[in-house]
Amino acid sequence: MTKLDIILRHCAQNDMDFVFDSWMRSFRKAGVNRLIPEDYYKAWQSKRIEQVLKSGSKILIACSADNIDSVLGWLCYTTYDGEPVVHFTYVKSKYRRSGLAKMMFNKAEFTDSIITTSITYITNTCNEADEPFLDRYKVSYLPDLVGNMAE
Repeated sequence: MTKLDIILRHCAQNDMDFVFDSWMRSFRKAGVNRLIPEDYYKAWQSKRIEQVLKSGSKILIACSADNIDSVLGWLCYTTYDGEPVVHFTYVKSKYRRSGLAKMMFNKAEFTDSIITTSITYITNTCNEADEPFLDRYKVSYLPDLVGNMAE
């Protein structure tokens, strides 16, 4: 893969269709989510994403400097009780394992300054493939946190 000049920017309204669609499709492929009946999954996951977005979460977009309208990946994050929370991260398959997600984690504004500590919570499905990430970043998997944040 050719080295890209990456720009990280805040999510714009015109990015939201891609963010929502990629979140729905990617999350569907994770773990046991494949087994959930399609109609139920769409209603349940749509509601969950809407809860996350209404809770004040932010979305950081990664794009090429040559085309800032073309989303290569994104990170949805916030804080809860002063602790960093990652709701979901998506990187287009072509750009995975290129350091793009790490770049977004390092840039996320979990506090008033750039994050220098580890992420504390993740709220989406984890499976065996996620275990090295959870161990490396000392992350706790708390799927019910989304509901608590909406209260």
